[in-house]
Amino acid sequence: MMIPGIPPDSIWRVFNRVIAPAVIIAVFLLTAAQLRSSEKDEPQTDQAAIEPSAPLGLPSPNLTVERKISAPAEYVTVIDGDTLIVGSERVRLFGVDAPEIEQLCATSDIRAYMCGEEARSAMQALVHGHRVNCAVVDTDRYGRAVGVCRIDGGEDLGALMVSLGFAFDWPTYSGGAYEHYQALAKENKQGLWNGVAFQFPWTFRQELRRSAEG
Repeated sequence: MMIPGIPPDSIWRVFNRVIAPAVIIAVFLLTAAQLRSSEKDEPQTDQAAIEPSAPLGLPSPNLTVERKISAPAEYVTVIDGDTLIVGSERVRLFGVDAPEIEQLCATSDIRAYMCGEEARSAMQALVHGHRVNCAVVDTDRYGRAVGVCRIDGGEDLGALMVSLGFAFDWPTYSGGAYEHYQALAKENKQGLWNGVAFQFPWTFRQELRRSAEG
């Protein structure tokens, strides 16, 4: 692929980092929509297959819904790969952790890139044009609601982000609820797993704190 004035390697970087992930997300959502439409007169067995042991559609049997938050697409703002503003309330996704906005990772050809920005872009693509419904299950130490959020009441955003390789199962809080999705993303080299170097976000934050204290 040649475009006058633009180096070929720049074109492929744009394709691999922007276009390819967008296509993957679109195919994922289209397949899910087709499944829902073909089963509209039957129980939603696709959700049970994703979360076989979870009552109330939650990813862990130990969670309790405290309240619910819902907003149409025009009232949803993506902060980063694991945090949204839904309506007027900031919601942190339960059990997953995405790279910080300023976090750097390395590609397979040893080039640094803003992986936190890519995670945010992936989340923006997922919620674009969709209502977001969140079941609040906790409040974190910063006073943010912690919730299991779904697009149009269907796909779990945490599971989608981990499946696409732009967020990680956070075992400290998830109890391993998303580890299956992470194993598949790693095996298929999705998102960040396609590079050669990254830090888990919780490790990145710990090092930042140590640097600030030191």
